[in-house]
Amino acid sequence: MYRRRRIPLPLLGALGLLLGLGAAALISLPRVTDLTPPPGSSGALAAPAVTIVFSQDMQRETVEARFAVSPERRGSFHWSDRRMTFTPEDPWAEGEDVAVTLAAGATSLRGLPMLGATRWTFSIGAARLAYLWPAGGPADIYLWSPAGGEPARLTQTLGGVIDFRPTPDGTRLVFSAWDDGATAIRVLDIAKGTTEVLHRCDPEAECRNAALSPDGTLLTYEEHAPQSGGQILARVWVKPLPGGRPALVAAEDHPTSQPTWSSRGWLGLYDHALMAYAIYDRLDPAHVAFYVPNELGDPMVWSPDGLAFVFPEMVFVPESVEADTEAPPQFYSHLRRVAAADGSAVDLSGNEGFLVEDAGPAFSPDGRWIAFSRRGLAPETWTPGRQIWRMRSDGAESLQLTDIASLNHAAVTWSPDGTRIAYMVFDQLNPTEPAVMSWRWIDRTDGGLIVVPESDPAAGGYAPAWIP
Repeated sequence: MYRRRRIPLPLLGALGLLLGLGAAALISLPRVTDLTPPPGSSGALAAPAVTIVFSQDMQRETVEARFAVSPERRGSFHWSDRRMTFTPEDPWAEGEDVAVTLAAGATSLRGLPMLGATRWTFSIGAARLAYLWPAGGPADIYLWSPAGGEPARLTQTLGGVIDFRPTPDGTRLVFSAWDDGATAIRVLDIAKGTTEVLHRCDPEAECRNAALSPDGTLLTYEEHAPQSGGQILARVWVKPLPGGRPALVAAEDHPTSQPTWSSRGWLGLYDHALMAYAIYDRLDPAHVAFYVPNELGDPMVWSPDGLAFVFPEMVFVPESVEADTEAPPQFYSHLRRVAAADGSAVDLSGNEGFLVEDAGPAFSPDGRWIAFSRRGLAPETWTPGRQIWRMRSDGAESLQLTDIASLNHAAVTWSPDGTRIAYMVFDQLNPTEPAVMSWRWIDRTDGGLIVVPESDPAAGGYAPAWIP
């Protein structure tokens, strides 16, 4: 007979210690705790921000070096504590499957490696378009897709939404709305349907035109405050988030408006006292990067890469000695592109003296094209309404996209994949007719009217904006 041999207690203790140490080591290794868009999800935005959350603080360069997406896209990384966000420069196509890989080997700040790779996929949904409705009363934000279906109501406010802007990644909408006799600035998470108050405005003033900085840490907005004599003073404020104290961006006695962030974190606004655009590379009135004089004061738009901005500029044609002094002065409005690096400017509309009225520029998502509204000012080209044109971002290859002389086309916005535009249409010969929203393919094929609730014809919607 064989006697069962007992494992010595010291050996059992050693084995237990080794197993405990191994388990502790595995638990202490960094791991992924959350992924966005969720694995296997469908209907993601065309330019979704891909987010990975880690259990530990990471050596960021080791994570970024092991990150990849397919189809491949260039993009930028942003970190907030243990959360890494990758934002692609160019959108994916509707219906496309996107695969994300984080290879093994990324290390934490303590030098511990991630042992396994993380892989997941999601698919891109149909493009969606947000707008305000109705124009004749308190408005709310609605969401609609050319793929079909009725528009969905995103907000239910008591006093109505004043205006809104999508965040750069398209996941949220920042909007100003009336609430119990005052205005408040809120942010809406589109997927979750939840809202958060970012700022409550002085009851005596009105806040509007709010926007978040690319990293989400700063909120800018206009405050319209009543003054003596019935005047209104508009000034741009900036508020650190969360819960910071608002401060004026420009000098206290300077009326300012139209705050606009670039993708690189520069801020542009219009200074009415100086009649110029002020470009800030940091929010300090004593450290403006440069000014660009402009008497028209229309909104400026940044290129997607943040390296330049475009705006319309009005120029009056000098009168000749023989000119009829009773005739109205001749003018033209050209689009100018200004480089953020040195302030150098280029006329995109054509040669000096080319008689057109160009306005409302909008960059395509990839930055290669600009859509805008144009009306000829020469007798042989004049029309009651502006038509939509598009050109290269350097002004080349201009092409007319609409051609109905009596209709004025404005408020152009690009779809996330750059294949479509949406815009407002006003009948100049019937000014009492309500405006409508329409869309078309960039190859000039008409798409049709944008559907709004409870209206036939589809009228009363305004401020269309594609969700990136």
